[in-house]
Amino acid sequence: MQTISYEEIINGVEDLTGLKRGTTDTYDWGRFKQWAARRLFTAWEFCAWPDLMNLERRLFRPALAAHITDSIPSTAAGTERFYWPALKYYVATQTNTAPPFTPAGVQRSTVWAELKPSYSGGDWVATTTYDGGVVVRWSQTGEYYQSKNGANLANYPSDTASWYLLPSFDRYVAFAQSGETEIGTVFGVYDRSPRLVRNAQELNYQIDGSYIRVLDAVPYAWVHYRQKCPFLFGDTWASGSYAVGDQVYYETATLNGDFYRCIATATSQAPTDTAKWVKLEIPRIFYRYLVQAIYTDYLPGDGQNEKRNAEEAVAQRLLADQQFVAMQQQQQAPGFTVQTR
Repeated sequence: MQTISYEEIINGVEDLTGLKRGTTDTYDWGRFKQWAARRLFTAWEFCAWPDLMNLERRLFRPALAAHITDSIPSTAAGTERFYWPALKYYVATQTNTAPPFTPAGVQRSTVWAELKPSYSGGDWVATTTYDGGVVVRWSQTGEYYQSKNGANLANYPSDTASWYLLPSFDRYVAFAQSGETEIGTVFGVYDRSPRLVRNAQELNYQIDGSYIRVLDAVPYAWVHYRQKCPFLFGDTWASGSYAVGDQVYYETATLNGDFYRCIATATSQAPTDTAKWVKLEIPRIFYRYLVQAIYTDYLPGDGQNEKRNAEEAVAQRLLADQQFVAMQQQQQAPGFTVQTR
């Protein structure tokens, strides 16, 4: 995606308003920022801009770390992971450093349990000795438990040293996943990449808040989505402490100004430190619209109410013109032809 710096946008607004570049006072700079944030959101969701559309395979839980030897980093009890060799999901029933299967392909059922939407097993009986990995139903709760060790006798399922309460597996893709581009609007969910295979099928799914809940029994989903629009709100960067999620505006004599989001606790590190900060990118395709729209929002405060309507019409035409370029001239269609279930 080609981008434009925020400073270049404001320079364009200053040119239209007659303000000298770089001399906008704090009050007007704050107003420009508010208008830019609102207008960017309007442009972002105006249509399925090809620059903002992604098609990616997403897992329902993080994948277990790849391993060559029969060992993995220490994994805490309750950790849910996707295991590529089996194309299934597992939960650690005990803290351990071993993958779910031995090199011979035997499941380590005393330290891992396969995650399922529902489970089956006989009722727990106090006089029965259970091997590790056996699943039972406890009539007192109606829940299912997996034995964490062998020779498991007369230990109630509520005994967490002997039994692990099996959680129901919920297949969902969070809009915000670690290491992935944040999802804004979902356009389709598929079992395979519809860009690569002709017989990809659209999956049954529901949008539940900030999650995509997949209703079909698949190991992962291909999600066609528009990226989430960044919200611009940060103040000018100053040396100091910043927490994850904080936002600042940063520019230098040789670097155009942009907004940056803190991704790791920062003390004195400037936003050019990519280990601590990520730049919020503004698509270049919105440049003309944003300049015109922010200028339009400026007019009433400058006593030019009558002129505002005419300038707003110009802004809307610029946005429609850009849509024509993307969808007609470049012939970029937002969807795919797929089979339905």
